[in-house]
Amino acid sequence: MQIWIDFENSPHVLILKPIIEELQRRDHLVILTARDCSQTLELARVFQLQVNRISRHHGKKTIMKLLGHISRIGRLMLFVRNKGISVAVSHGSRSQIMAAGLLKIPAFVMWDYEHASLSVIHHYIDLLAVPEVISQEILDHKICPGKIVHYQGIKENIYVGELLNQNTSFNGLDIDPEKILITMRPPAVEAHYYHQEDGSETMFYEALKHFSAISDTTIVILSRNKLQQQEINKFIQRNCKTKNIIFPDHAINGLSLIWNSDLVISGGGTMNREAAVLGVPVYSIFGGKLGAVDRHLQKTGRLKSIKTIEDLKSIHLMKRKYDEKLPKIENKELISFLADKIIETAAMNSNVN
Repeated sequence: MQIWIDFENSPHVLILKPIIEELQRRDHLVILTARDCSQTLELARVFQLQVNRISRHHGKKTIMKLLGHISRIGRLMLFVRNKGISVAVSHGSRSQIMAAGLLKIPAFVMWDYEHASLSVIHHYIDLLAVPEVISQEILDHKICPGKIVHYQGIKENIYVGELLNQNTSFNGLDIDPEKILITMRPPAVEAHYYHQEDGSETMFYEALKHFSAISDTTIVILSRNKLQQQEINKFIQRNCKTKNIIFPDHAINGLSLIWNSDLVISGGGTMNREAAVLGVPVYSIFGGKLGAVDRHLQKTGRLKSIKTIEDLKSIHLMKRKYDEKLPKIENKELISFLADKIIETAAMNSNVN
């Protein structure tokens, strides 16, 4: 069977890698495509995944996003049209879902933020896999209930333990282990769900200014692209009189950086959840509508939100005490379950091998 997997953003590489390996173990041929966005292509190279680059990110402007989206749909269709694909797989790749639908290829989609719009694409999704904390009722108005399957845990459970076991170092970064290590991830200001009025970008800069003024800290910033890094650097030059800020110049194993961190602050969901799964203190500056996964993590005390300057200043910085033994995060059953559902979705294709 030929299975087509698309990486539309860098976290998708991490999420889908263990599933790819399981499908290959079952002797299926996996064809990979990827959008040139953030560190998607670089991460694929780090994990020795052979991907076909199809298009790029087209920036913040809505019209350019739309044109880029339409262009990518067409290019994906041309790429896979005669390859005998039995099923398309992604973590919410809108371009792939549309391309697969137009080619009448069944689409298996993973998704974990119920407030993101499914608009037209819900017509082209054959099976939607979501974490168990996202209730059926929340999704009923977005997609046909018969297309929904729930899985245990959250998507970060798929890969966190495996990647951490592969590398627990500082990724070659020059970090003083005696200082408090703060890992920061700015909000995804180019994402379709981002709204400037939510205040997350402002809170990121307030946090950067606040923590960089503390002498015994090291701050590692994982910017999403070169343009964002340049903008953050301009802010640092104007507002931060410090040399304790590091921008990695290459794609790194973010899980090992999180594991070695004393504090994580992020404007995006994935890194927050990774830290929560690992038991690392994590604060979200995301200003949009919280999803069920994040509400669950907050309720269980594994994630906290920063909404005001007072919230920010109330954070007590200290070196994290932890057992050096890595947490045991079982994922084999979850990966096997998702692989089974992918094969079930492929059975909807009359050309299945």
